[in-house]
Amino acid sequence: MRSAAVGITALSLLVLAGGASAQGRSVPGAQTADAREEISAYNKDVRGYADDIIARWRDAWGNRDAGVLANLYARDGVLVPLTGQPLKGQAAIRRGLPEVLAKVGPITTARLDFGTSGEMAYDVEQFTYGVEENGVAGTVHTGIAVIIFKRHWDGHWVIQSQTLALLPNASD
Repeated sequence: MRSAAVGITALSLLVLAGGASAQGRSVPGAQTADAREEISAYNKDVRGYADDIIARWRDAWGNRDAGVLANLYARDGVLVPLTGQPLKGQAAIRRGLPEVLAKVGPITTARLDFGTSGEMAYDVEQFTYGVEENGVAGTVHTGIAVIIFKRHWDGHWVIQSQTLALLPNASD
């Protein structure tokens, strides 16, 4: 209940700030054109980092390289795969992926949503990949990946958390 009250208060302040600005009064904390440009540039930069990580993730998946995949995650990162238990930490991810990767084909992804806030960013991707059975392409899986990125103190970005889920009735 308290969070709803905080949200309503924040929304009210935004409305009031917009109204005061429209009347020509200066509102503390109101965004200037320069601030909006800086935020836009920052969001574009972060999106570029996320695009790079996703491209390396897809390549490592296609190459079935669990080591490269694990290195894209934070040391304490979490991967919630389609089946099995969540994998916490790079070492667990590195150990848990070879069994999965042995059966999959290349993966394609398409961004559905993306946003940033400070040192965190989120990305929602739709993915599709085939499962190989005895060396023959079999079932095709389509699902959603929700990825949380985190910026380290040295400026590089990593996957902090990733959850994969199949779409209902999406398998061929």
